[in-house]
Amino acid sequence: MPNGTIIDTIQSQVEGRSQGRTDISVDLSYQAQKNKNAILSESFLKLLRLCEEENFDIIPIKFGIHMQRTFTLLRRPPTVPPLEKIGEIKALLSKDKILMEIIDEIKETVDSLLVPTNKEYKTKIFLRRDIEIPDWEEIVFSVEMRERNFKEINELWNEISDRTEAIMELGESIYGKEEISRVDEEISIEVKKMKNV
Repeated sequence: MPNGTIIDTIQSQVEGRSQGRTDISVDLSYQAQKNKNAILSESFLKLLRLCEEENFDIIPIKFGIHMQRTFTLLRRPPTVPPLEKIGEIKALLSKDKILMEIIDEIKETVDSLLVPTNKEYKTKIFLRRDIEIPDWEEIVFSVEMRERNFKEINELWNEISDRTEAIMELGESIYGKEEISRVDEEISIEVKKMKNV
């Protein structure tokens, strides 16, 4: 079996995660007549890299004859990064219950969108000021993700913005339009790629 076919099979198996599969059996069997060890080694290295990218642990479950190797790929529990609160924002949130609850809702929204993708990301919140306008400031909810594709980043920004708008609309029925308008005017959503990506 050509090496490319082995890797194609692994890739298609791992892509089954989108169908809700959490563990996958991968068989690296082949009947190559030459360079068996080289083919297996290259395939296995690619499998290891793929597991790392897709957040799987690899567990050998069968070592048979004819260079047959069977493994289970077990998805690791998702890691949800904490919200990093920078500088003065900590004191501001502690004094403003409504703002804090809205920020919590936005954070849950971001996590619900990004945790299933297994992409590395981090979130932080801080105050941004303009030295040319001393009285102006905004609260920035920033999402940094390991993504090079600008289209993906822009689509995520749109999705978070739309869901934030829905959060604000729901908040109006709980806290009143005036309070939510105040919070809405203060918050800015920022999505960008991580540095060194």
